[in-house]
Amino acid sequence: MASRMGNFGEARTLLGQALDLSTHIGSISQQIQVLLQLSYAEYRGAADYAQAQGDAAKAIEMARVNGLENLTTRGLVDLGNAYFLKGDADEARKAFTQSLEYARRFHSERNEARAMLSLGSLAMRYGDVDEAIRDVQEGLVWYQRGGYQRETANGLVLLARAQRQKGDFTAALQSFDQQMRLGNQMADPSVVALAQQGSGTVLQAQGRLPEALAAYHQAYEAAHKTGDQLNSAYDLLDSAEVYWRLGRYQEARESLGEAGPSSSRAVAALADQTRAEMALSQRDFRGALDLSQRVLAQPNLGIDLTVAAKCTLGAAKIATGARAEGLAVLAEAAQVAEKSGTAQLAAETRLSYAEALLVAGEAARARDSALAAQQWFAGAGNLEAEWRSWLVAAGAENGLGHAVKSRENAQKAAQLLASLQQKWDADNCKTYLGRPDIEDRGKQLAKLAAAR
Repeated sequence: MASRMGNFGEARTLLGQALDLSTHIGSISQQIQVLLQLSYAEYRGAADYAQAQGDAAKAIEMARVNGLENLTTRGLVDLGNAYFLKGDADEARKAFTQSLEYARRFHSERNEARAMLSLGSLAMRYGDVDEAIRDVQEGLVWYQRGGYQRETANGLVLLARAQRQKGDFTAALQSFDQQMRLGNQMADPSVVALAQQGSGTVLQAQGRLPEALAAYHQAYEAAHKTGDQLNSAYDLLDSAEVYWRLGRYQEARESLGEAGPSSSRAVAALADQTRAEMALSQRDFRGALDLSQRVLAQPNLGIDLTVAAKCTLGAAKIATGARAEGLAVLAEAAQVAEKSGTAQLAAETRLSYAEALLVAGEAARARDSALAAQQWFAGAGNLEAEWRSWLVAAGAENGLGHAVKSRENAQKAAQLLASLQQKWDADNCKTYLGRPDIEDRGKQLAKLAAAR
């Protein structure tokens, strides 16, 4: 119960006592179950992935030796989760797949559903959204049919994330809302925290940055109260990203500092990427270059982080004079993003590539890439990214000698920027417009809009 309510410190104390008792009375099955629960509490509550792996591996070996197939299957998912959260995708996939094979061999539908959700989560992290949706939906059907509320809520958050990545924001928000209702019904703050965090990611994708920040704050408060260190760290990093995008750099640094160092490679890489993007925004191109290279040096990066780091690296290279290298890196990022099945990622990468192409003097390609991005951002209702897309298109038309079309595009960008200022509060508008990179774009916009 303590573990389900997120009180992982209390859970570990109780489980330590249970392990002593089960060892004293010689109950192998109880020892295995305690070790599996300890593994979960260690990777979720303490982010101690090495200990979590060790306990799960010990439980699996005991279950195999004693012919306890059901517990072996459970243990493989716990072991996979410890690897997954640490950032070791290959080992995680191996454990999840083996668990699924055991579950099907011994006709354990519940364990099969659990393995399917785990495989779906892994597929989503590493770029196969369609596979993720299939896996999650297959597992979710069994949990919904059996009335397993917590597992259903976990499945819904995975499904909502996949819907967000496909660009179906309405469906994603509905799924997160359904998850939040389930969390409130169960009085489970950890479920509510995940739903709030998920809603924040959708709002951010729509360019509704002040609202996204509020959602991340709520998610952090809920996760922090339950002692969920991993999701607390992610909420702080999400907040840091929105802070810098709003031009609130000091608050971004404070949020990054509060998140602290992590034994999870995924969390550490995300923190470095946030710092790299912030450096690029502040025109610290050398800092952006070094940080994005450090991110890309990490093994088993998720596809979102890989693409984001390549975009930052490419832009920093171009700014520091390595134009050909920068364009090549951005072309790689665009190719990976297009294959990812994530509509938002593809649109964001198209815009980054368009900006680089414009700097490189390839105006026609810059225009086409910018307008492709603009079309998606318009459908998503993302005014913040759409006005920047029209600005690149205006600059490209100007480079092609199309003065009238350039001015029309610049005026569209100006109108969208004005609409954005009406939607956001005055303080966030002021800091956003004060970002060094936004100030540069503002000067370009004024020049293009006034051109004759």
